[in-house]
Amino acid sequence: MQVKFFNPGKEFKLHEKEYIKIFKDVRSRGDLILRKDLGQFEKEFAKFIGTNYAVGVSNGTDAIMLCVKYLKPKRVKVPYYTFKATVSSVIHAGAKPVFKGQADMTIMAHIAGELSPIPKGLVVEDAAQALGAVKNPKTFAQTWSFYPAKILGCYGDGGAITTNDKKFYQWLLEYRNHFKGTNKDWGGNYRLDNVQAAELLVKLKRINKTLKRRYEIAQMYNNGLLAEGKSKRKVFQDYIIVTDERDKLYDFLKKNGIETMKNHYDFPIEKPKDVLKYEAETLRLPISEVHTNEEISYIISKIKEFYNV
Repeated sequence: MQVKFFNPGKEFKLHEKEYIKIFKDVRSRGDLILRKDLGQFEKEFAKFIGTNYAVGVSNGTDAIMLCVKYLKPKRVKVPYYTFKATVSSVIHAGAKPVFKGQADMTIMAHIAGELSPIPKGLVVEDAAQALGAVKNPKTFAQTWSFYPAKILGCYGDGGAITTNDKKFYQWLLEYRNHFKGTNKDWGGNYRLDNVQAAELLVKLKRINKTLKRRYEIAQMYNNGLLAEGKSKRKVFQDYIIVTDERDKLYDFLKKNGIETMKNHYDFPIEKPKDVLKYEAETLRLPISEVHTNEEISYIISKIKEFYNV
């Protein structure tokens, strides 16, 4: 059996008629940039997250950068354990990322759907991997990625920012489109394409089914692998196991047709030893709404075979 870690082609085929209909509808209307589909998606996405506002932007990385750009901090506290975009966005916004010590604001990341504790002060949540887990947030803003492999993914790059701050919301609408029609400031091109928004809107309508299916798969892993400290959370961007034989298990599963992902976030800085150790021992297993029970059972059986259980 061959099991892909991520299979967008299979997801497309399951809903092919619907996606083709959407594409033809948007293209025949000529609604390509900043049109009604984007506005409708923003409205529904804000409602799903539980905020007053949502703004579609070019990608999750730009979403973080735009938050920092608006708030204008000098020093931003960021986590060691996150994808590098969380940190690089701070740098490109003109601020200094710091990993400990004092800062003007904090960007904290929810990895794989596991919620991190919210610190006091001015906070922006990098929620790219936590769709469905972050609900009715009280922080200043939340950034989202619609990269294809995310729980809610488009067919290219895309992202969003959610917030309850009206001034920030209004600034985002103008900044993402060059402050077009005004001479207020220099903005840029950070728009979410309308055709992507139309497809995301359809996917958002079935998001609860998507989250439920991922949860069901996680429970299969929990029960089948009998791992200590099995996750009790409800949202799974990824299912991560920890093993001191990570690389050997990765190679073994690959030989048996199973794609997995090494959970390593490469930074151009030195990380603490405990973070490096954790990254070297973690492995992401396939989990998505298009994976079948047969595929998951096969993965579990091969992991048991590797450990002779």
